[in-house]
Amino acid sequence: MRNKIDLEHDKVEGLFFKYFLPTVSAMMVTGIYIVFDGIFVGKGVGSDGLAAVNTVIPFFSIVSGIGLMFGIGASTICYIKIARKDFEDANKVFSLSLKALIAIILAISIVFIIFAYQMASALKVSTEILEDAIIYFRIIALYGVIFASNTYLGFFVRLEGAPKVAMVSMITGALINIVLDYIFIFIFGFGVMGAALATGLGSLVSLIIRVIYLYNKSEKIKYIKTKIELKIISYVCKIGLAALLAEYCLAATIIVYNYMLTTIGGKDLVAAYGIINFIHPLLMLIFLAIGQSIQPIVSFNYGLGKITRIKKSLKLALKYAIGFGIVFTFIGYFIPEAIVSMFIESDSIVFDYAVEVLPIYYLSYLFLGINMVVVSYYQSTEEIAKSVAITLLRGFILVSILAVILTNYFGYKGIFWAVPISEILAILLILVMYRSKKGVVILEEDGVLTTKNNL
Repeated sequence: MRNKIDLEHDKVEGLFFKYFLPTVSAMMVTGIYIVFDGIFVGKGVGSDGLAAVNTVIPFFSIVSGIGLMFGIGASTICYIKIARKDFEDANKVFSLSLKALIAIILAISIVFIIFAYQMASALKVSTEILEDAIIYFRIIALYGVIFASNTYLGFFVRLEGAPKVAMVSMITGALINIVLDYIFIFIFGFGVMGAALATGLGSLVSLIIRVIYLYNKSEKIKYIKTKIELKIISYVCKIGLAALLAEYCLAATIIVYNYMLTTIGGKDLVAAYGIINFIHPLLMLIFLAIGQSIQPIVSFNYGLGKITRIKKSLKLALKYAIGFGIVFTFIGYFIPEAIVSMFIESDSIVFDYAVEVLPIYYLSYLFLGINMVVVSYYQSTEEIAKSVAITLLRGFILVSILAVILTNYFGYKGIFWAVPISEILAILLILVMYRSKKGVVILEEDGVLTTKNNL
């Protein structure tokens, strides 16, 4: 019987859109509900609420990073093994990775709940927003396993050839989040606590839909009882390491930026940065959707050694990443006031700050998509060192160094100029790798490709 999606024989363009359209739809809805979180908190709680939530965003990055690491790592290996008809090993990788993920997130969540006050104090959270930040932090930590498991299982719903199911689960969870945001904040007056509860419950519903589908409909992947094998878990983590680092770099950058902005201009600048961080996921998730849409195509055909199909997938993804990047940059340049006014009143100093720095930040989207697609490609072809190098440089090292340097010349604006400049420098690194013939697959001729998977 022919699979719903034939990764070996279907046209690459058709495969890309079968994954991309539902994935980007789901990602956009997810991004929109993050934006609505910001709107409801900004309008219902105020700028202090925005600043409080922004201080907790790094926890999301930590949890989602671990979920992405295991999801990308395990699904990449499983695609390769399924291409070779090795279903038993694929089930083992899936099951072991899920066990390890849950154990790690449980431990992290417990630590964060117990030491929430100490961690907030260490991050120099302003006293005006400390209580709200701790409340939001602890509630979100309670849902840590749900967030991470939801992220992880999404990769395997797509592996089953059902990207539309992944889309429906994300959209359903997002809509529930939006509705509960309104009820908890504006009707019940729960403040930031209501926003945290809504986020967690929306993700829980999404997770339930994915579990039900995989339990009842899965044909390729099954959960099995298996002993812990550190070699498998270690290799899964290595492949997904760039995704983890990307999230951790984002978290670290937000912490550094919040500290620098607090020092320069206080909680108003932090709130303005918080507005950007509510919008940024909506746009970044679209680039992530592009990368995730080629992952199954690239990994499966990598397992079969079909280089031509891998090349086509990468070039197609890069084309769309560039196109979306141009559109996003124009939006940020021409209508910053309209974007910021969704979150805060125009007579606020936070509004003025956000309108001033948002166009600068949006320049990064011209290059961010390219970098994210290339990293996703390297992960899908087991090029661990390259994906990690690009992620670390663009995600934290360059942006942090540039923020410190440029602040001396341009004040708080220099902090935001560091973002697009770091993305440009990462592009230059990729071009150097390409010209020095270290970009592997995209430079090879058709033939047999030897993969690195040795599990």
